[in-house]
Amino acid sequence: MPENHKAFVISPIGDPNSQQREHADWVLKSIIRPACELAKSEDLVVYGHRSDHEAMPGDIMDQVIAAIMHDRIVFAVLAYDRPNVYYELALAHAAGRHVIVLQDQDEERHFDVAGKRAISYRYRMDGPELEKKIKEVADTVSAVLAEKEFQPAVFKNLNPLGRLSHEYEFKPAFRDIDVPSYYDIFDEAREFIGLQGISLWHFARLDFYWNVKVRDRKNPKAERRNANMRFFDIVQAKLLFDAVNVRIVMMHEDNTALAHLIKFADRESYTQSIATTRDEIKRSFEAWSKLKLNVDAKASERDDGRKGKLEIVQLRQSVVNYRLTATDQLIVLSPYFNVFPFNSQGPALIARKDTPFYECVIREFIDRAVANEMAVAALADHGNLETG
Repeated sequence: MPENHKAFVISPIGDPNSQQREHADWVLKSIIRPACELAKSEDLVVYGHRSDHEAMPGDIMDQVIAAIMHDRIVFAVLAYDRPNVYYELALAHAAGRHVIVLQDQDEERHFDVAGKRAISYRYRMDGPELEKKIKEVADTVSAVLAEKEFQPAVFKNLNPLGRLSHEYEFKPAFRDIDVPSYYDIFDEAREFIGLQGISLWHFARLDFYWNVKVRDRKNPKAERRNANMRFFDIVQAKLLFDAVNVRIVMMHEDNTALAHLIKFADRESYTQSIATTRDEIKRSFEAWSKLKLNVDAKASERDDGRKGKLEIVQLRQSVVNYRLTATDQLIVLSPYFNVFPFNSQGPALIARKDTPFYECVIREFIDRAVANEMAVAALADHGNLETG
């Protein structure tokens, strides 16, 4: 399915039925949206929107700034010499965003933005002139999508505003990530999903349902609908509809390191916890294995026939030091701390792709199975892991 992007439009809006509103609507509907439509492909859809289109409660300016920071593309329409447009454009520049500037031919060229490239247009242009302008904007949209979302530096040598808050986010506890937000992490994955934990039993439970808003894969522009889904339903949809590969990494019940990862207060509860955890690992592995057999036997739901691959890795020797959710977009990492009986009580770090931390964790996650296989082979060859 195509990857959906939002394009935020900084624009003079004006009151309903005013000349400014008519101008703003014309630029959006006659240039920006047709250009985004022209720039789309089988793998990419871009949809332009303005702040007055949002129905979310809360502070409008907070929503504007969030859109400037996080929407994949930012447009700025320079017309009527509106201060709010220049204010928001300055925020976008300071944030290191690649802004597509559209300038009405009658707009005064101010010194502060005189050096910035702008695409000039004539209000109410039509025919071949308009078609040529749409093509020019569409080419620029494609060029921006080929760039990283944030420039590495702004104003020659300064860090972009909000860059680190976009790349890294800390949660006091893993459980502070609500279910809808956690679901969105999986839904936004386009290439792979990875899960790592001691048992991953929480994901394998068939009696636990996620209350989320799901998208219509055949109509990406349609509003999301409420749905109660088991996590295995989510995984199966990603494998069969989106051709996303899924890798599961969990401990083996016979792993000798398992005993050191169990939280306990006394000897009796420790013994009980070990037995419970080993049972959860066995049930989880059995459930994941059944899911793999089921998915392998099903045909892809895609027109091109592709589907994702589900891989399950059990660690007999390696140690799982942290709970990990990984996609091609970000990672959520929560270390195991002995002070917390439940891992969800510990802090969580969210790091996005193209950051050094993300790249390092992903490399280790992919290499985990290789290291485990080498350790198991060494143990079989020598009776222990000491070869010297």
